[in-house]
Amino acid sequence: MELKFCAVVIGENSVIGAGSIITKDIPPNSVAFGVNKFKPKDVNYDFIFNPNMIHPSKIIEANKNLVNEFNKQNKSV
Repeated sequence: MELKFCAVVIGENSVIGAGSIITKDIPPNSVAFGVNKFKPKDVNYDFIFNPNMIHPSKIIEANKNLVNEFNKQNKSV
C-alpha cells in the first residue's frame, strides 16, 4: 500500500527515519533519511536476525560479570 501525503508518494514497505524531511517520492522497499535521501533496502539484511550478531548468552554472561565486578568494588563502601 502506497501512502500519499500532499504530492509525495511513499512506496510500499519503505521506512522513513525520524526527523527526515521528505518532499519527493520515495520508491518501494527503501529507507529514507535526512533531506530527500534514500537508499534501497538490502534484501539480505533482516532487522530482527543478523547472522553477525553476538549470541544473547554471551551478552548475558558479560552483563553478569559487570554486575559482579560492580558489587565487589562497592562491598567495601
